[in-house]
Amino acid sequence: MGTSPAGIEISGSYNNVWKGLYAKETQIVNTINGTLRILVTNNIWIPIQISYNPKTGNVFGLLNITTNFTGLGSLVSGKKPS
Repeated sequence: MGTSPAGIEISGSYNNVWKGLYAKETQIVNTINGTLRILVTNNIWIPIQISYNPKTGNVFGLLNITTNFTGLGSLVSGKKPS
């Protein structure tokens, strides 16, 4: 993604439970997934992940913070990464 301030990724998923379904569990689930990445610094970004099930209309979201520890250490110490 480089140094752009934001990025969007769209994908789909297909999940099939071959055997051992729980009560009221669906065997086949298709979802549409999206991730929006917001760049805070060159080494810290926040991905917001959203998954949508078109059959049930359910939406699942996940907020996460991701960092490059080498770059983060350099940022804290004031040194440039090597």
